[in-house]
Order: sequence, then C-alpha cells, then structure tokens
Amino acid sequence: MKEFEVNIYITVKLKGLRSEFGYYACTLEYMKRDGQAAVKDRYGREKNATKNMLESLALYRALNMLEKPCRVNVYADSGYLIGVVNSKWMKRWEKAGWKNVHGQPVKNADIWLEVSKCMKQHYVQVFSCKRHKYTENQEREIRACIQTEEKRDRDEETFLGSLYEINA
Repeated sequence: MKEFEVNIYITVKLKGLRSEFGYYACTLEYMKRDGQAAVKDRYGREKNATKNMLESLALYRALNMLEKPCRVNVYADSGYLIGVVNSKWMKRWEKAGWKNVHGQPVKNADIWLEVSKCMKQHYVQVFSCKRHKYTENQEREIRACIQTEEKRDRDEETFLGSLYEINA
C-alpha cells in the first residue's frame, strides 16, 4: 500500500505596533483516491504574537487536521521550523524537560508539546521556500489571512459600537 502524502503550506503575517496582532494560514494539499487534488485551509489570529509562535501554532493546527498516519511535507519560509523539526531540537527539548541548550524554558513550549504529540504518528519534514511548490497556495493563504483580519476587525468595531450606543 502506498504511503499517504500530504503537503502543508504555512504563511504567517504580523501586523501592528510590536506585533500587536499576528495572522497565520495553513493549507493542506493531498491527492484523493480518484486522483483529484484536495485542499483544506485553516487560519486564525493571535494577539501579542511572534513569528515563531504563529509558525508553531499553524503547524499544530495543520497536523491536527490529519486523520491517519502520513508522510508530511511542510513548506514555509522558516529556518525556525526547519531547526525544530528537521534538526531534532524538539526531541532535545522534550528530553531536557522543555528547556533549551542554555537551560532556559523553551518559548511556546505548550504549543510544541501539542505539536510533538501530533507528530508521533507521522513522518514530518520541513522545507524552506519563498514560493510554494505545487499549486500557488501562497496567494490563497494571504487572501485567507486578510479575510480573517477584516472579519475580526469588523466584529470588534460592531461590538465597540454597541457599547457606545448603550452608554450614550
């Protein structure tokens, strides 16, 4: 039986003063049994985010969508993800009680712990790329980020507007 292969494309974007808001998008791409390409998206926003936090969160959300063991190819513009996954930093952190080589607590250890759990049933590799390898998903991911951003901003404005009406 042929191993099931999935490509994951990750894009992150920071916005605002001192990274007030961060946005992530992850796209899963795989071939169905009938030979048709299938794509699933997940995206979101985090307050007071860093690029590394968003990348780890996007990886977790993408891996969490997988329903069976797979060979997973992750494409991201991220030396950090390559180091954590391909260079086995995460395994060293886990053995050291989620401390880095300097004995300091690993940043975003809560997210990495969940990523580690998800990765146990898959073979995961991360590849660095500025432009995505297969179906030009980068444009799609950026659109998803912008749609998420605009919807949340509209929702916040509506909520704040209703507060002002109540107090007027």
